[in-house]
Amino acid sequence: MIFEGVPPPGRKVMRKYPRVPQPFLLIVPPGVRLPLQSGNRFGFGVRLFGPALSMYPYVVQAVVHMLERGLGRERAQLDLLEVSDGSKVVFRAGARTVKPVSRCWLAVPRLPEAPVRAVEVSFETPLRMQLSGRMVTQPALGAILRAAVRRVRLLVSLYGRGGVPPVPGGLLDAAAAAEVLHVELSRHGVKRFSGRQGRSMVMDGIVGRIRYRWPEGVPGPQGWLEAASVLHIGKGATFGFGRISYRVEEA
Repeated sequence: MIFEGVPPPGRKVMRKYPRVPQPFLLIVPPGVRLPLQSGNRFGFGVRLFGPALSMYPYVVQAVVHMLERGLGRERAQLDLLEVSDGSKVVFRAGARTVKPVSRCWLAVPRLPEAPVRAVEVSFETPLRMQLSGRMVTQPALGAILRAAVRRVRLLVSLYGRGGVPPVPGGLLDAAAAAEVLHVELSRHGVKRFSGRQGRSMVMDGIVGRIRYRWPEGVPGPQGWLEAASVLHIGKGATFGFGRISYRVEEA
């Protein structure tokens, strides 16, 4: 149910599609490549949305079985040492049970934010965004905000509470008018082995940062960018792509 994108009952969006965005995403260290050798340690995260959170013990169990079966072409076996919810350890190797995890809420502000002078967006993991069927190599701030709005609305409609948050009037127009001030971008490819296809493949996107000038006197986009940093944007968001961070310069 979690990993296959099974539509929840009573959905109001994507009714014609047999599959919907899964209620989870992977959190992977940006730009870190470690060989699967004895003694090496690495970590990753799984963020669950909505009702899927109640199934987190099964996710832990699935990870244990996945590591026992092995990763990569050589099926290197690994041991799960511990699981944390960000504030405390909820599982250690050899334990028979998983402790309760803390629940976090993501709320997009419904009131206008304080005006800002500039916005800087950093692409922590490769951003794979398409426009008219082509990969975007330098995303405009308007495209980033539209992607964030789509992602938030879709996940809230499928798995959230409280209704779909409205977009403040003029926010998307202001984002579309934002001027690029500085660009530091590069393409970054992630090589992965597909067990289903039996071959390696490369998924690439852009990493780096872009600084934009925000239109004067217009409420800022902080809340929606914060949501994007939690939910990721673009293609492959479920698998860790499209994680962003941001900072604003107040007016």
